[in-house]
Amino acid sequence: MVMALATVTTLSVGAAGQASATSANFANLMTVGSICLGQVNSYVSTPYNRNGVLGGNVEFVLWTPTFGQPCTVGVTVGWRNLDSGETGSFTSVVRGNATFQTGSQELDLPTGPGRVVLSLTTDRPHLPVADIEIAVP
Repeated sequence: MVMALATVTTLSVGAAGQASATSANFANLMTVGSICLGQVNSYVSTPYNRNGVLGGNVEFVLWTPTFGQPCTVGVTVGWRNLDSGETGSFTSVVRGNATFQTGSQELDLPTGPGRVVLSLTTDRPHLPVADIEIAVP
């Protein structure tokens, strides 16, 4: 899964009108989980034949041992459509219980067509990552 994220086309944040890719991923978000340290990886893409929607995934990779206990982190992907002004968010708790185990959650964002800016954050202390922008057909 991590390798798949590495192959997703990255999209840098820039001036309006530069979002033209059909997929984008956030930088790795380093965070504290409930009883561990880890990173949140997330990407979004424009699903085939579903205009006005972004699909994607959020995953939490544990770095420290939890000795079989679950480690969780609340994740929020916020979005704002720059063309329509609509906003929304996806919030979920992602968990794992072994070092380097990946816990993931699929997401579906009804952003409507237009240029969409997305943000990624957690409910725990974390190092912030840059927002991304993508064009949604």
